[in-house]
Amino acid sequence: MEFENTPDDGHPYVQLDLDIMDVRVIYESILYQSENSKDMSEDGKIRIEAMKNFFSRVILEYNYSVEDS
Repeated sequence: MEFENTPDDGHPYVQLDLDIMDVRVIYESILYQSENSKDMSEDGKIRIEAMKNFFSRVILEYNYSVEDS
């Protein structure tokens, strides 16, 4: 099972304005959770992995855009 969240799934779309430091704190929290998720359901583990991948991409994109500036 792969987690997918699309705007038409009936849930409201949320947009946040976060400083990159906040994004990194969230990412580190997600990493901690993924490393210590022994009792988490399989769906929860899939969701955490999806969030980890998403925040990792956000940080990489930010680093790339800062280096290009």
